[in-house]
Amino acid sequence: MLRETLRKTRRIGIARVVIRTREYLCAVMPQGDALVMNLLRYPTELVSADDYVFPGSDISAYRVTKAELDMAEKLIESMAGTWKPDDYKDEFRARLSEVIEKRLKSKGVVKAIDADEKMPSNAATNVVDFMSLLQKKHRDGETDTVEEGGC
Repeated sequence: MLRETLRKTRRIGIARVVIRTREYLCAVMPQGDALVMNLLRYPTELVSADDYVFPGSDISAYRVTKAELDMAEKLIESMAGTWKPDDYKDEFRARLSEVIEKRLKSKGVVKAIDADEKMPSNAATNVVDFMSLLQKKHRDGETDTVEEGGC
């Protein structure tokens, strides 16, 4: 319902969401058949580009020769390839899993935790049916208002 209403009204939702122990600002928007949440930044997290000094476009002022530029271009070309997202893995998570598994083995635990285990189709989820909640409140005569960022 939210996705379709946002699509029809050509709007996005702005909300606050807590991930782990940090609050983020986010934009919720329809994209195809999905409802997408993009994390945003608070103004205090932003740094103006004016706070930095960047090299100008006249690279010769930095004593970079044409030969060095040509060599850099050849290096980039030699390293270029087709983007294959499956080639990239979360190495930190893999190393952390190894450490946890070793610790479990040292404590005598014999069954490893499988993080990639698929959720059974009949498993309970945290999906909330907002329409039924609103209808129940209406039937019960409650008049709560929805505040900004309630998701």
